[in-house]
Amino acid sequence: AKRDVVSWSAMIAMYGQQGHGKEAFHLFKKMICEGWMPNKITYISILDACANIAALPEGKLVHACFMESEIDFDITVANAFISMYGKCGAISYAENAFLQLPQHDDVILWNSMLSVYVEHDLAIKALWLYKKMHEEGMPAVSKQTITIALRACQHLSAQMEPDKFLNLVY
Repeated sequence: AKRDVVSWSAMIAMYGQQGHGKEAFHLFKKMICEGWMPNKITYISILDACANIAALPEGKLVHACFMESEIDFDITVANAFISMYGKCGAISYAENAFLQLPQHDDVILWNSMLSVYVEHDLAIKALWLYKKMHEEGMPAVSKQTITIALRACQHLSAQMEPDKFLNLVY
């Protein structure tokens, strides 16, 4: 069977989806060593694999490889980085991936960052970002956005006295 970037990417994605992130990363390295240049799908797949096993060092190496590539840092790639860094607990790296995009006009990107904050009990940051979405005139806020914001409120209300929570929200 002849190998190409599509077959490499498919194998990396399959390993990652099956929870075999280390094997996916091994294939990613082998792909590069054999002279194949990863494409956007390859990067998204390997980042997903790293996220699934919380492999931060590997994720950082993938990031370094990506930065050396000629591939545009767009919303889908940024989303993959935010998710991977978030699942690895590297909040500041997730924030940097979010801020690296010149425009923030995609609600999915905002939802990813909101989710990272909520998943790591950073409810105040999540609500601040939710407010910033509105200030920046996001055209549409999805049901998912509202759900994430409500989860942030739930986390915050569980941590605070009711009077302080109401003062913060209103």
